[in-house]
Amino acid sequence: MLLGESARYPLIAQALGGPDGSDLTVAVLSGQANKFGEYPELTVEDVSAGTGAVRGVDYRASRAQGFGGNPQQVWLAADPSGQHLLISYAVDGGFTIGWIGHGALHRLPITQPYLPNNPTLIIAW
Repeated sequence: MLLGESARYPLIAQALGGPDGSDLTVAVLSGQANKFGEYPELTVEDVSAGTGAVRGVDYRASRAQGFGGNPQQVWLAADPSGQHLLISYAVDGGFTIGWIGHGALHRLPITQPYLPNNPTLIIAW
């Protein structure tokens, strides 16, 4: 199945294929974008690659939780086994970086890996 932007997936910031090809993990931005093109909601979902059906919601973040809403500042990465999902996204004043498990974000104990005049994000396992 070809997954594309739609009413269900207004803006797909990133997508990763699962290790066996049966599922996709998608980071979807939704809600009414502001004048800067920033969205109020981020949802990370597990989607069937065969049917497009949502298997589950792995994580949600909202503007109320400090989510920055910029589609260019959402990153997903997975380990080779597909068991661990690392996420990073912009928040007011920096980035949230952690791994997703059991429907929650587990923040990594690191300092902000960027300089104010040169925002560079480093993601590694």
